[in-house]
Amino acid sequence: MTCTAKHTKYQVPNDQWRCPKCGAGAELGLFCIWDADETSEEYCELLHDGDFLQCDCGYQTHGAQFSKLARKKAGVATCPTCKGKGVIQGDQSCTRSET
Repeated sequence: MTCTAKHTKYQVPNDQWRCPKCGAGAELGLFCIWDADETSEEYCELLHDGDFLQCDCGYQTHGAQFSKLARKKAGVATCPTCKGKGVIQGDQSCTRSET
């Protein structure tokens, strides 16, 4: 089945999956998706805007906000060429293929 929930535009890579408050990672289950978006497919591995994330330090956020924070920290911007469907690193040109 296809997931119909809204996915974040920036999918946070594993190496950036850290709590913005304390720096804890997902590898020990300290910072993780606590409650998945109720409209997402059960086995969808993408980050959704409505996913609820929680850390043992007490930090809580939603997928959309976490994605924005991680994208900003990584220096990744929304691509102006493909109208926001791709992202670029610094001053690179868009690598998304137009289909």
